[in-house]
Amino acid sequence: AGFALAEATELHEASEAAARSERAQTRTPDRDDKVAGHFVVFVEVEGRMIELDGCMGKPIDHGQMLPDTLLHKAAGVIREQFFALAPGDPNFSVMALTAANASANGGDGLEADDAGLASLVELGFEEGPAKEALLASGGDVS
Repeated sequence: AGFALAEATELHEASEAAARSERAQTRTPDRDDKVAGHFVVFVEVEGRMIELDGCMGKPIDHGQMLPDTLLHKAAGVIREQFFALAPGDPNFSVMALTAANASANGGDGLEADDAGLASLVELGFEEGPAKEALLASGGDVS
């Protein structure tokens, strides 16, 4: 998956064009400034879920994970730790990078399967946004 991202020429070109845009230029906050929003990524490294957050100063190890459970485990951390710190905060979004040929129901259609939807709702996500996330991510909540 990492090689596909590294070789995604169209993605790199779009990123470079956006970065050169006048609208993309912002003042860099000082080191001690409180930043309201930032990016965090969850990755699997040698069977462990690692959180990379530039505000934390070092990687955060969230422990062992079973194969193919990254999305499920990350959703739990997001719900239990991030949402708990700012309940109802609308300034929060999640994005999943998945295989281009993934589909939510394992076939050709664009439907969120009931098990995947139920899994996200069980984790505390609202049904509407959970369904949208399933459709966008190809439905992988295992």
